Formats: sequence, structure tokens, C-alpha cells
Amino acid sequence: MHIGRMRHRIQIFRPVTTADDSGGRSTRWELDSTLWADILRPRFADTTAEGSHSVILTQGILIRRHDVRQGWRVVLSGDSYSVIHVDDSQAGETTLTCKEVSK
Repeated sequence: MHIGRMRHRIQIFRPVTTADDSGGRSTRWELDSTLWADILRPRFADTTAEGSHSVILTQGILIRRHDVRQGWRVVLSGDSYSVIHVDDSQAGETTLTCKEVSK
């Protein structure tokens, strides 16, 4: 991990679900932390599902070791990303693989 590359400020939000008045559940996003991060090069993957071709764009984000879980949200420069994978295999660092949330 190169600390000097961590020059982007990100916010990490965790989902909090609560029961609503009509018997369902609603989700709100609660700020977990604000961290410095290294933004990795975006990756593109071609996929074919049920005969339809699509391209998936994922964004890697490297942070110091932190408890982040799949399904949480990351906000970077006003753009929201959903965490689809968390990699804690390297000592002292966490790599998040994210997909941009549709606007």
C-alpha cells in the first residue's frame, strides 16, 4: 500500500433497515466513516445473459483496513457506488470492488 496515493476522500455508508407503518421495511443510509482512499483503474467485463450482451464497469477502491461489508455504499466526488466485493487478503489494507449506483 502506498499511502501517498491515498489522496481521495470517500464516505462509507451502511444500510439501516427499519419497519415502516405498513408492515414492510425501509432502508436508510447511515454514515459509517470518512476515509482517505486510492482509486484504482476501472475494469470492464463483457457478459452475455439470456442472449443479451452487456458491459459491466467496476471500480476498485483501496483503503486502510476497515470493516466494510458487501451491500454498503461508497460516495466519491458525489457519485454513489455499491460495494459488490470486499478483499481483506493483504495485511493492513482493504480493497473494495464497487459498481456505480444508477442515477
